[in-house]
Amino acid sequence: MTVNAFCWRSGLVEFGVVIPKGARLLACNLDAERRATFETKCRLAYDGRTLLVPGVPEAASAFDAEKAVDRFIKWAVEGKKLSLREVAQSRTALRRSLRALKRKGPGR
Repeated sequence: MTVNAFCWRSGLVEFGVVIPKGARLLACNLDAERRATFETKCRLAYDGRTLLVPGVPEAASAFDAEKAVDRFIKWAVEGKKLSLREVAQSRTALRRSLRALKRKGPGR
């Protein structure tokens, strides 16, 4: 069975078939081998079992956390047998476009 990897704002990485509301998709359709590869890219918390996205727990703002997640996704899947979900890529592009529009303000 394949699962999806997702994370929370705290940086906690979890795996499941359904992505809960408020979670950020990291990778999809991970079989046992790909999940093991993905897990090696995550950072371990102090308890030695909890998986974290590097840079997210230390992020000062939500924007910094998003940048850390984006960097992690790019690094984790680059050159590996993992793939980004097209929907996740389009959502990221849409989110960045909306931020750019908000910075410009109305009528500018």
